[in-house]
Amino acid sequence: SGKGADIRITNQPGVSDTHFALTFNEEYYLVVKDLYSRLGTNIEYDGHNSGFTRGIECIVAGHEFLAGKKIVISIGNLRFLVVPCEFDRSCPAFRAQVDKFRAGSASLDQMFFNSKVFAATTVLPTDKQSAAPKEVFVLRKVLGEGGFGRETRIWNTRTGRFHALKVPRNKAWALNMDDQQERWRNEARIMESISHVST
Repeated sequence: SGKGADIRITNQPGVSDTHFALTFNEEYYLVVKDLYSRLGTNIEYDGHNSGFTRGIECIVAGHEFLAGKKIVISIGNLRFLVVPCEFDRSCPAFRAQVDKFRAGSASLDQMFFNSKVFAATTVLPTDKQSAAPKEVFVLRKVLGEGGFGRETRIWNTRTGRFHALKVPRNKAWALNMDDQQERWRNEARIMESISHVST
């Protein structure tokens, strides 16, 4: 609802003057960036919520993980369904347009062939907005389960990278005993040294 906003929303509780922006990150993914609004922005991927978070940055188009996913942006009581078109992030012409957009000399309309779906400009962050973006993960699938814990494949919504998360079966037991904490640290060191590509 602030001056210079492409979409102005007035008299809505929970909506800040400059709430969020649609832009591209350095990997050429289309992202939603909360501009450190008062109450935050929630991104939902097929029902998995980020929670209303200030400073969040989430990929909403351009990643294979998002194919067929229902993506919803929520601010206050308002919900916006994201309907991204497909694009090739590796295409030099597309990257040139993204670079122009990020420099403030191209609009999303121009990027998506004058589709009139978007009308946005790049907002450069102020010092107040320059804190590191929050990390949000979406659970993908359980990889394995044993007597010690469960391992799940998760997707980082900011970087687009997949990770494995291991959660102890009994958190209180695993984290309160010194020898158990050392076992978890050792396991983490081993897992850090492994590089494995899997889908």
